[in-house]
Amino acid sequence: DTTRLPADFRLVDRIAGTANFTYADNVPDSRLGRPVTGFEPVPLADVIISHAGALVLADGPYVYRSEVGFPGTLPSEYVITPDPDGAVVTALASHSGRLIAFTERTMIDITDPTAPPRVMARGIGCVAPRSLQGLPSGTLVWLSRDAFYGWNEGNGIVKLSDPIHRRVKTE
Repeated sequence: DTTRLPADFRLVDRIAGTANFTYADNVPDSRLGRPVTGFEPVPLADVIISHAGALVLADGPYVYRSEVGFPGTLPSEYVITPDPDGAVVTALASHSGRLIAFTERTMIDITDPTAPPRVMARGIGCVAPRSLQGLPSGTLVWLSRDAFYGWNEGNGIVKLSDPIHRRVKTE
């Protein structure tokens, strides 16, 4: 109730699991505990995926990662800006044990929430989050501004649509 009380977050209850339920918030605000610090409100995210038991959300240039098993609990320490230039995150992928963030022109490894983001490629991003697909061969495929690209641990990043481009151009 931000009309009568400050807009501080206060912990009412913490519910784990995936079952549907109804939660009645019948605790008067006057009986709530101290304000909760160190957590972010759940944003209106542009991209949402799961990775290693956590919910991962992208909202503009920010990526939020929940605590494992608690998808609505977003610790402030897990909020990052993957792109060093602050570009908007256009897609997220959980592939081969890695968490990868894409902007339109960058591919960034953000697997370790305690380590700084590691840029995997500049000039190759993802313009269509629904184009991301993991193939049975272990390759992650996506649409960039100029072509389809693929990535896997063994070969790195490869431009997959070169043969198609040549054929379309000549025929």
